[in-house]
Amino acid sequence: MSSVNRISIADEVNYITNYIELQGLRLEEKIELQFNIDPKLEQNEVYLPCMMLQPIVENSIVHGIIPNNERGKITIDLTQEGEMLKVCVTDNGIGRKAAAKQREKYAKHKSFATQIMRDRIDIFNYYNDRKLKFRIEDLYDDDGNAAGTRDILYVPLDLKTRANQRVITEASSITFICKVFWSRCVTTG
Repeated sequence: MSSVNRISIADEVNYITNYIELQGLRLEEKIELQFNIDPKLEQNEVYLPCMMLQPIVENSIVHGIIPNNERGKITIDLTQEGEMLKVCVTDNGIGRKAAAKQREKYAKHKSFATQIMRDRIDIFNYYNDRKLKFRIEDLYDDDGNAAGTRDILYVPLDLKTRANQRVITEASSITFICKVFWSRCVTTG
């Protein structure tokens, strides 16, 4: 995992925006990006796991938007649902079924991004009482044709990481030492 385990919404928006702009230059076609952020969310105080959205956005571009003949569009919605941050990444790509058929042509290529992300979620879930959740939905138009994909990620608003846990453990140890020291002072004093 990265040396930085979490990133603020504000920083993630900035990174994803820059990433999309770079991909647009690489593809020589602009990808439309839209963020919809719940005004209740303090963007500098609410955190996501670092490098969690970028692979989702990359999959949207590589497997959905590039093979599509339409101009690419990605919408990222961040809303608060109770004690959780809900992140929805929606694209207008070709959908998972068509993308899977295209991958069959290139049998040598195996994408690991989704599995790596699921493994990282398992690691974050080890440190959190409220668990991160992830799912993918296929989108269809009124005629039943594939109309893109929606990835949904739920993140606890009080996201804990390995670094947080170390600080909590160290603080607990210091508290314990202080209590022991205090009890010795009281009994000998």
